Amino acid sequence: TAGFYISGNGGKIDVPVTVSANGSMEVYGEITFGRPLIVSGKMHFEGDGAKLGAVLVSDSAALTVKGDTSIGSLTIGEHAKVQLSGGTYNKISAPVTAKVSDLLASGYIFETAEGKAIAPDTLLSGITSYPLNVILCRHTELNADGTCTFCGAPAEAKIGEKFFGSFTEATTYANANPGSTIVLQSNVSLPGTTAPEDWPYIAADTTLDLNGKELDMVFVGKPDYDEYYDVTGVTPGSLTVTGSGYVSNAITLYGG
Repeated sequence: TAGFYISGNGGKIDVPVTVSANGSMEVYGEITFGRPLIVSGKMHFEGDGAKLGAVLVSDSAALTVKGDTSIGSLTIGEHAKVQLSGGTYNKISAPVTAKVSDLLASGYIFETAEGKAIAPDTLLSGITSYPLNVILCRHTELNADGTCTFCGAPAEAKIGEKFFGSFTEATTYANANPGSTIVLQSNVSLPGTTAPEDWPYIAADTTLDLNGKELDMVFVGKPDYDEYYDVTGVTPGSLTVTGSGYVSNAITLYGG
């Protein structure tokens, strides 16, 4: 292929496909590749339920994968450039010195089917637990300086001497400890896929120090939802905002 674009919803390609050294291919949507895919040039895959069998990325080739994509086996050449920010992988073969961090886009991690995050300095050749899912890091383990053990991102918030990987975790802690002051440590943007029950609610007497950072939204008062996400009750809260900074979207009040 010289330069090729494919977009589909449920289609299947049942012939071997090779992206030549000077070629490129972009694939979007729910597409199944029934035969091996050989990448010698540039390949961008952004799936939505897409399925691939064997993918071979040659030396000096480039592959990016996003979205809901399932790959049976991914074989990576010594000098290939691979960046993953999505997908499920049943097997990865890479040069013996390649580490997990060499394949992942910033902020993403490998996670096993059991929900265990893989440390970034792990050699790919030493991984035996498959399949692996590429997910946005949840920052579940932090170093002493507040950076994430797995992706290196800074903590989003701090209460006293305790760091929190996400602002939502900080609000949960503050709700259980009335009178807390949440100090932002980095700019915070709520992922668009977050379900309402996982939003950052203030349900106690809390102070928020913006600390020169930007926060997209916060909710004061914690609503209870039924199965249709209709509000059936509210746990009240109060919020005092201090420090320089910026709330870019909204402070939403429930029950006040």
